[in-house]
Amino acid sequence: MQGDMNAPGTFVRTMEHLLHDELGKNIWVYIHDIFGFSDTFESHVKDVTNTCSKLQNAGYYANLKKGILFTTKLDILGHMIDDDGIHPEPEKIRTIMDLTRPQSQKELPRFNGIVNYILQFIPHITTTTAPLTELSGNAEWLWTDRQEAALEAVKRAADKHKVLRPIDYNKPDRI
Repeated sequence: MQGDMNAPGTFVRTMEHLLHDELGKNIWVYIHDIFGFSDTFESHVKDVTNTCSKLQNAGYYANLKKGILFTTKLDILGHMIDDDGIHPEPEKIRTIMDLTRPQSQKELPRFNGIVNYILQFIPHITTTTAPLTELSGNAEWLWTDRQEAALEAVKRAADKHKVLRPIDYNKPDRI
């Protein structure tokens, strides 16, 4: 594999090619990081050894000074991940719970950015927020009971999901 490993996407593509057998099973690659996860300590030792061997055989190495090994929880990208699932940062949920009614279209992007934090975890959230997105762009600014209900529904959804899990579209309830 050749090329600038700092170029956007190059590291991820290279690692996905190199570690394709483990992706989604016990490896996740994101930007410039490789995350390994295992069910037991013994299998984690085996998985880490296997991953490091593949990297070394391809001429790459892992920087152990930057690594976190054998942890049971990980704080990353505004979430804490552990055996129970993905927990939101309490401050971010508090921010959602404290949202007040936007006063103009200029305030909608901030609101949408906050809602995007929980987007992947709440089924049908885009349907819930549709009355709010109707006000973006060149639409007339008219806050009605529909928008107020959507704002409150987002707050209830965020408060309900103390442990977040990616939506499983194979399950009937999709949660």
